[in-house]
Amino acid sequence: MAAHLRFLALTVTTATAETTYRFDQPATVISGPSGAGKSSLLMLLKHAVGGTAVLTPAVRDHVHSVLASVVVGEQHMILKRTISGDRSDRVDILDPETMMLQHTLATRAEEGQRSLSDVLLDALGFPREKIPTTRNGKAATLNLTFTHLFRYVYLEARDLDRQVVGHLDNHFKKQRKVLFELMFGLTTSAVMELERQVNQLTTDLRKAETEEENVAAFLSACFRSRTQ
Repeated sequence: MAAHLRFLALTVTTATAETTYRFDQPATVISGPSGAGKSSLLMLLKHAVGGTAVLTPAVRDHVHSVLASVVVGEQHMILKRTISGDRSDRVDILDPETMMLQHTLATRAEEGQRSLSDVLLDALGFPREKIPTTRNGKAATLNLTFTHLFRYVYLEARDLDRQVVGHLDNHFKKQRKVLFELMFGLTTSAVMELERQVNQLTTDLRKAETEEENVAAFLSACFRSRTQ
């Protein structure tokens, strides 16, 4: 069954005004001349769900916070995030009925801490996977986050004529491939766990082989020194 992510509204708060843009119709068209703020509006939606958005100086200078009404899977969420300041790396989750604060979560949490990405992926029913990789010759993993998944939802205007879901971004290559496989059922969490085990065993094997070669070289050197 498909999982849905839908923006219903975005409220933009400045020092002097509060404006709400609604997207609750079957389709929404955002039109206007160049410089009218179309891309900025979409970037603010990305900012509201915890993404790293490219915000213009005008937005950073005048917008205080954004509040997004979003349906994630079967859950209706209200997400509020400031534009700058000490709390700009956190998102408040508000109750849709009472607007009372439920949780405040980091956009990037430390290992073992629950982040906004975890909440959004859980609501979508999307697995929080770790991609097996190698770093400095050792087995390691890359986390899949909601921000990675959002790249399949929103393509920036500058990339419309040159990229397909970031296919030119080498740093996104592994995440892009695994996300596609997970979305279309081409892999599963069980398969990925086996891949992580294979990655770890391969690293352990290489380490053991290197140690064996070093020991053999040491013994050979000892033997030669005794025979001289």
